[in-house]
Amino acid sequence: MTATITIGPDSLTDPSKQRQVLEYLEYLKSDPLGWATCLEKICTDSISCVEEHFFLLQVVEDFLKHRYITEGEDPTVREQIHTFLLKWIQKLRTFSDLPPAFLSNKMSYLFSVVFALDFPRRWNSFFTDLFFSSGLLESEVLSIFYLKTLLAIDTEVVDRDIPRSKLESERNTMIKDGMRDMCINEVAESCCRIMELQRSSKVQCLCLDVFAAYIDWIDLQYVANDAILQLISQRIHNEDTFESAVELVVAILQKGMPPLKKVALLQYISEKLNMDQLTKVDEDSSDDEMRRAGTLLNSIGLVLLECYSKLLAENEQSEASKCITALESRIPRSLFVFQRGDIEQSELVVDVIRAYVAYLIKTPTGNDEFFRQVVSIYLNKYVMPDDLEVDREGEDEIDFHEFRKQLRQLLSLERCHLIVEALTVWTASLLTQNATIRQREAVLNLFQSLNDVLPSTLLMPSSDGEVPAIGQMILACLLQTKLDGQSATVHLLFFEVASRYERILAKKPEPIVPLVTAAFLDERGIAFPNARVRTRLVYLFSRFVKAHKNTLSSLVSEKQYLDELCNSLLVKYNAAVEELKEAATMVGDMGVERRNLIVQFMCNIITYAGRISKGFVNVSVVEQCGCADSFLNLMSVFLASLSPSTLALLEPLRPYAHRLVVCLENRLLPVLPLLLSSIASVSNDLDTVQHLLIFCHQVVSKYKKDVICVGDQLVEILTKSAQLCEETSGVSEYVQEDSQRGLLYVRRGFLQLLVVCFSNEIISQITSGFPVCLI
Repeated sequence: MTATITIGPDSLTDPSKQRQVLEYLEYLKSDPLGWATCLEKICTDSISCVEEHFFLLQVVEDFLKHRYITEGEDPTVREQIHTFLLKWIQKLRTFSDLPPAFLSNKMSYLFSVVFALDFPRRWNSFFTDLFFSSGLLESEVLSIFYLKTLLAIDTEVVDRDIPRSKLESERNTMIKDGMRDMCINEVAESCCRIMELQRSSKVQCLCLDVFAAYIDWIDLQYVANDAILQLISQRIHNEDTFESAVELVVAILQKGMPPLKKVALLQYISEKLNMDQLTKVDEDSSDDEMRRAGTLLNSIGLVLLECYSKLLAENEQSEASKCITALESRIPRSLFVFQRGDIEQSELVVDVIRAYVAYLIKTPTGNDEFFRQVVSIYLNKYVMPDDLEVDREGEDEIDFHEFRKQLRQLLSLERCHLIVEALTVWTASLLTQNATIRQREAVLNLFQSLNDVLPSTLLMPSSDGEVPAIGQMILACLLQTKLDGQSATVHLLFFEVASRYERILAKKPEPIVPLVTAAFLDERGIAFPNARVRTRLVYLFSRFVKAHKNTLSSLVSEKQYLDELCNSLLVKYNAAVEELKEAATMVGDMGVERRNLIVQFMCNIITYAGRISKGFVNVSVVEQCGCADSFLNLMSVFLASLSPSTLALLEPLRPYAHRLVVCLENRLLPVLPLLLSSIASVSNDLDTVQHLLIFCHQVVSKYKKDVICVGDQLVEILTKSAQLCEETSGVSEYVQEDSQRGLLYVRRGFLQLLVVCFSNEIISQITSGFPVCLI
């Protein structure tokens, strides 16, 4: 490809042009001089739109990232790149508005890449050449781009979230050392001047963000002085800039230094910024004031705790005590923000509250009243706010559930007896007749997740069978929770709790186990309208019955229950057979899809029947329950619908037949002829014949000489398998490996069936007239 193509705003949205554009992009990237071609077009204004400009920059980016580190050693190549950046800056000075964000962000990134590769060894005057001599302070557009470039350089060189190779880490260390020696003070001064001269909120925020990003590089005197703090103070009260100003204060406080020096810095900043007023909150505080106070309180608190630990290690007891005193004076405000704020505001102070609680736990005179207050706040925050929906799975609801995880982590730090004490009061206050859905959901959700909060020893009955206090609460919760069908989540949580604490319920089954069982079986449980709830409850119910079978056995007639269950399966299956007959008259893809769906439903019913039979180990148990006839009736109905068009039924029918041989024994003999002949009639390939031989082997081993009643069927099966082996063997060199393996399995099954017939002395009775040559 040598010809250029026209790139316009619709080039990447029009499918007819998109492929052409992408192929041209790859061509330019692979062309050794493709990047130079792109630079020339940009510098000579030979581009038609910003989309083409962005397209060409991708080629330049590819060159810078993969080849410039080596090819840039050539002065000519390096000069071309430097000239391109200089011309772009000169052109930018003429703009009244910044180019579109996608274009200006891409250019600031490219500037940062060149800086990382060239500074300081190949271009130590980067800032002077590009920005400091370009009328930076007079142009708002240029100032914004300069600040964006500084942030891009910080990301490229410092960002710890980006994995770096050893060489890149060494390069970045060299860059930071070079900036400290050559230009970081000039960068800081330029940002101060921009902040003084350019008054737009966007420029102000960018300046504050740059200071925060470069705080570790800049000498403390450039950011912690009266002039800068005055600028910060003005912007921290402005609703457009307060977030960036607060982040800068936080960055200054987190700057590494000895603890005594940091305490002095904190006192100085607090005095200059009137920190007590900034962190003052009450019922009338706005959202911005709450966010500002929360961020500052969290940062100051963590700094004070860090200094406290370091001062203790340095044996500075007096100064350490002052840190704790200063922290404790701010904790009530932090708790206020946590309690009264929304989720976002509460999360701002989570870290300082967690750290302070951890500190108090270690002290011998931990304040129980404070712990009670904190636990009460945690529990009240656990209830979902009114603007969220319990059954909705929106982004806000997901965020709230993540916030709940933090609440449980905070609770786990508290003393266990205080948690139990607070839970008792909280649960009693919420589980009333007038409890809202949100309150019921909160209690059930917390009980379901108590293992995240309390040790397992407090959640299980003691060795002498006594139910702990928390267990009594769980039982009371299950008894008092109202299931009215308004919330799928509440219904599901109710049964989750009942199943999770099965040991507690087993110690006190009355009256809770019968009540929960009844709820499982009606419209509150497995008949609930929501399919997701029903699916989960089917599993929970099987678990619940298994855990409480001794209690439930006296409440239900096994024969009546199983008869009803089997009859339900029969009704559903017969209805499916009728639907299948109707669907057989349909033509086209819809008919095929409908028939496949019905057959799959029939397969599921056969599988259910097989699972029910697994509850019986022998015929005496089946006879005792009076269920033998039900299982035989099911088998007869299943066999009647088995045909080549419903061959998929064979897959679940085989295990069901195996189960009946085990649990019905001689009661199955009258059905065996129909069973074997029906399965044999649709077994026409190696796989199905192999499984049929396995079943016959089980039948002969089980019934021995009693299988004379199915002698004709056994002969038919032996004949079919022998003929199939002979036919397949004739073309064995052409068949696939799987078919050869299947042939081997059929031969083995055939011989094993013959062996078991010989060993049970029935071969002469069933093979009279059998063509022995096939053996």
